[in-house]
Amino acid sequence: MGNMGSLFVSSGKGKKIPMYSLKTIVEEYKIENAVLKMDCEGCEYNLLNEDDETLKKFNRIVLEFHYGYKNIDYKLRNTGFSTKAFIVSKRGGNDPRLKSMALNNRDYTYGLLYAKLI
Repeated sequence: MGNMGSLFVSSGKGKKIPMYSLKTIVEEYKIENAVLKMDCEGCEYNLLNEDDETLKKFNRIVLEFHYGYKNIDYKLRNTGFSTKAFIVSKRGGNDPRLKSMALNNRDYTYGLLYAKLI
């Protein structure tokens, strides 16, 4: 596969794991009319960098978001999807529960976003 996005290496131990863009995977495996399910602990925002034609290879997208969904929602709607968000938890601002996670003053809206190509 070409167009490798980066290489993930964890503290010199274990295996090197190649990481590919969604566009590379779509092209390599000739994906059409598929369903994309994303649960990648914060990497869902990489969808914002994908071109519209790559995203349109999927007629449904289901993703878990961790730090708000409005930018992803905007991107998908402008690409031709209808969307619906389901909020599981919403914390932010000066919530003391976030201090230990270094997320103070950050939107920590967590939930699921469903998108359907229209």
